[in-house]
Amino acid sequence: MTFVYIMGCHGCGKSSTIDLIKLNHPTTKMLDLDLNPKLQDNNPCAANQHIRHSDYFDNLTAELNKLPEQIILIDRAPISLNIYDESFKELGIVSEGALNRLRKDWRDRLERFNEALLCSKHESFGFFLDVPVEVIKENIIERARDDNFNEQDWAYLEMIHKMYQERVSEVEDFYWLNWDPALSKEDNYDEFKKIIEDTIKERVNG
Repeated sequence: MTFVYIMGCHGCGKSSTIDLIKLNHPTTKMLDLDLNPKLQDNNPCAANQHIRHSDYFDNLTAELNKLPEQIILIDRAPISLNIYDESFKELGIVSEGALNRLRKDWRDRLERFNEALLCSKHESFGFFLDVPVEVIKENIIERARDDNFNEQDWAYLEMIHKMYQERVSEVEDFYWLNWDPALSKEDNYDEFKKIIEDTIKERVNG
């Protein structure tokens, strides 16, 4: 079995890209792991972040019982949760103490999940969709989600984008997919889809 994480800021096109991917293997597409709602709708705190950590890793662990040839395409990667936690701290939404508790919870759950992953001999790797923040904002507006976005929400999005740029290189075995400003938005996403499909086919069949 192969776990494939699609990483990037919310609004960057992860779910849409995953939905378009076609593979010649049994495939599960996990598109329900958006665990960080907008600040305005559900102002996050350490308590509900712990719940989101638990839900995320529990959902992934449940997939370990799939058939050996199964490919699991996952919207978000484990490090995403850590990036969101740090973004909340940078925006003053959680304290340093709360962040440290979240970091420990994240590390503990990640370690347990990685142990289970290794014991079941599954492969895992990921892709980072490096979409410019202005395109991300455009995507959100096009999806008619801008009505509920306020200044704090946009600041949160920009902070997450910045954190991904700084932190994603720490992830082991990932592919950084660069946005080409010379191409149209549609062509960029088509290229992302093709690279992901080709890479998965090569790694699974190779």
